Amino acid sequence: MEPDGTDVIVQLLPLLFAWMIVAVVGYFIARRKGIGMGRFALGIFPLWAGVFLLWWVSLTDKDVLDRLAELEKRR
Repeated sequence: MEPDGTDVIVQLLPLLFAWMIVAVVGYFIARRKGIGMGRFALGIFPLWAGVFLLWWVSLTDKDVLDRLAELEKRR
C-alpha cells in the first residue's frame, strides 16, 4: 500500500493545532505590548514562535510605557 498525501496532512494536524494556539495567544500579547503586525507575522513562524512568545510576555505593556512617558512630560 502506497502512502498518499492525506497521511502527511493527518500527521501534521497536531503541530498545526499547537501552532494556531500559539499564534492566537501571541496575537493578543503582541497587541497588548504594542508590537506591529510585521513583527508579529515574523514572530509566529513555527520554528521560533515559542521563543518570541516568551520574549513578548517579558516586555512592558504599551499602556504602562505611555503613562510613564506622560509623567515624564509633566516634569
